[in-house]
Amino acid sequence: MKRLTKKTKKQIEMDFAFFIIAMSLVLFACIGFEKEVIEPKAVLPAPPVNDTINITDTEEPELVDIITKDPCKGLVGTKKRICLSIKENDFSICENDECLLEFAKNKSSEEACGEIEISADQYYCLSIIKNKEQCYLAPNNNAKDKCLADYAWHTKDESLCRKITQENSQWKKHCYLAIAVTEMDCKKCNFDTLGQSSEKDECRREYARLTGDTSCCTDLWSKSWENDCYRQAAFDNNNPSLCNGITNHYHRWQCYQGVFNSGNPKEIEECRNISDLEWEGRCIINIAVLQNNSEICEEITTNQEKDNCYLKFN
Repeated sequence: MKRLTKKTKKQIEMDFAFFIIAMSLVLFACIGFEKEVIEPKAVLPAPPVNDTINITDTEEPELVDIITKDPCKGLVGTKKRICLSIKENDFSICENDECLLEFAKNKSSEEACGEIEISADQYYCLSIIKNKEQCYLAPNNNAKDKCLADYAWHTKDESLCRKITQENSQWKKHCYLAIAVTEMDCKKCNFDTLGQSSEKDECRREYARLTGDTSCCTDLWSKSWENDCYRQAAFDNNNPSLCNGITNHYHRWQCYQGVFNSGNPKEIEECRNISDLEWEGRCIINIAVLQNNSEICEEITTNQEKDNCYLKFN
């Protein structure tokens, strides 16, 4: 069976991008129709999932009309407007900033960038079109910092994170987090200018959760968050072996049980990586029950847990 221990880099980048978009939508919903982002709080920057939208490359190619060669057929909402605006070379078809940004990137249109309402995203758009950082032109520090964080994600350029003007800005943390996830290196969360801080800890915990790499969970400044670092990584990556780093037996067992209770199928190879033989057996029992297959019980190495497994099918 295929082993699922850590996510692939592509999966990680997609997860991270979707997480960023979702959190940004929550922020914009909270501030209503204002044009400026006032407080970033814990909201991640909102980089695009793809650098450009190819109107012939939809997520559902089976919906493309083979006879008319209509690449926009089957698309709805913003995706359809992005497709139509690019196809017709007319950004007036767009109804929101996301569409304008994708049109601008596809057509290298500074004019479309200028129509984007949120200033941070407007200068982020111009930075992409000009292939040169334009965030310094943003009207205030908050917009400038968000623009820098987004553009750092786009370019994978860590030096942009050091340009963020507000020392304790959440955008600084999110900027370094984007670099850390992209390069699969949690050490990127060690902000040179912040010392030991809660922002560093948040970056390390988010990194572990998004990537399944718990190597920095022991580096947390606040040790009270160490167990949570392992637990969230285990839950979000559906991998009970990531609970192994929890030193407290009771909390480690709670972590194992939490992953088992998720109801998601596990791979036996993942169970083999659990450091406690009793919980390794319980992990395999969980797989046997989920797959309704008593033959899997033979994979258990301890007699007691093997017997408990067969009892589930009597």
